[in-house]
Amino acid sequence: MASTRLSRIIPQMFLAARRTGSCAEGVGRSRRRLRSEPRLERLESRSLLAGDISLVAPTSLPSLGPVETPLASASSATLASIVVKAPLHVPSGQVVYVAAMAVDAAGQPIRDYAGTAIVTSSDPLARLPESVTFQAGRVLVPIVFHTSGEQVITITDAADPSISASATTRVAQPIVATSILVAVPAQVVAGRAAPVKMIAVDAAGRPVPTFTGTASITTSDPGATATQVSFINGRAQGTVTFAASGPQTLTVTSHGDAPISGAAATNVLIPQVLTRFGVFLPVRAPVGGLVTAIVAALDANGRPIRGFAGTVGLTCTDPLATVPESVTLQDGRASIVVRFGTAGEQTLTATGGELTGSGSITVLAPPTLAGFAVLMPKTVVARLPVTVVLAAIDNAGKPLAGFTGDVTVSSSDPLVRLLPGTTVKVTNGRAVLRAVFGTEGRQTLTVTGGVDGSLSGSAATLVVTSVRATPV
Repeated sequence: MASTRLSRIIPQMFLAARRTGSCAEGVGRSRRRLRSEPRLERLESRSLLAGDISLVAPTSLPSLGPVETPLASASSATLASIVVKAPLHVPSGQVVYVAAMAVDAAGQPIRDYAGTAIVTSSDPLARLPESVTFQAGRVLVPIVFHTSGEQVITITDAADPSISASATTRVAQPIVATSILVAVPAQVVAGRAAPVKMIAVDAAGRPVPTFTGTASITTSDPGATATQVSFINGRAQGTVTFAASGPQTLTVTSHGDAPISGAAATNVLIPQVLTRFGVFLPVRAPVGGLVTAIVAALDANGRPIRGFAGTVGLTCTDPLATVPESVTLQDGRASIVVRFGTAGEQTLTATGGELTGSGSITVLAPPTLAGFAVLMPKTVVARLPVTVVLAAIDNAGKPLAGFTGDVTVSSSDPLVRLLPGTTVKVTNGRAVLRAVFGTEGRQTLTVTGGVDGSLSGSAATLVVTSVRATPV
């Protein structure tokens, strides 16, 4: 009867332990060898890097789920037996958990049991705690098996050795590292330390998280230097600095009685050498306008040298230009702001030691006042005010926003009235006035201005006495 009820209350707490075993079996399903760094990262995510574990049982277990529990409190129940569950299959050398639960004579969990139990195993090499303490009637026991085959884990009540229970599991053959997967960047620069990543794998290309030890890095470059590396949880990192350019190989070999190794290839580039400076400017800019110039450190092929840092002097052929005396390059470049003051072809030169570089720009003369434009309707009604716009223009007929000054307005109509008057203030190249024509026929408005009053502009309009309605 107790056995039947016990079978109904065994909780799902042991499901997680079973899954631990199945996960261990699934680690080695891939048979592909990984030769690149991205694949090395995928191996890392697949590996069971358990690391050094602390053999201290957790303070609580996963939820037991629904169980048959009497309405009366179980606090006074006496321990009658222990239920032990272990994964069906476990890996060798990695931590797994065995679950135990205290039950009474009726097969019900004892919720407040907090006794101590002795832990033993048939595996003489297993790492496990000597004893564990139940909390709320349950406990998880961490164990690392090291002997393959069927193994038994036994939990015995410390107060009453007659109360004991066991569980059986099958320990897989240990994963043995047979080679080292090595990853190095496809291109490195001579004289600069390049990172090297390593991971120990078995014959099937599976990572071996239990592999530890030291290893050496050797290369095909006799002038190269490399760091000594130590494997932790089957992985290691180091650096190598090549002295010679071109295709090079490196080999990682572990130390010990049964060394394993792995190799990788890379292409070593010649470090860039500063040969000149480049000065980059816009094609053209107006006199007085602000211009951004880029100064860059370049090699013989005109490629930027990203790692260069230094100060260069600056000179300009424009005596009126506003240019800093020097600029400091960081990461191989710097930007400056220049204001040119002389029209024509100008050159900006950067000098650092015996190396120079220059750039050219066409500085455009500022536009000058060439005349005025008068804008008004083509037809106006006599004695009705109209709006007239006056605009300063350059030689290209474009508005000249920089002009400000007084102009004189005159008309062929002797009866015209101008508001605010015959003298108008042009501001930022523009002015607005109102005109009232009084004489029929074609009439003109003329604007005269400039330094000596020699510049002018005019427009014509047709003055009519009234607007005639068109018959329907």
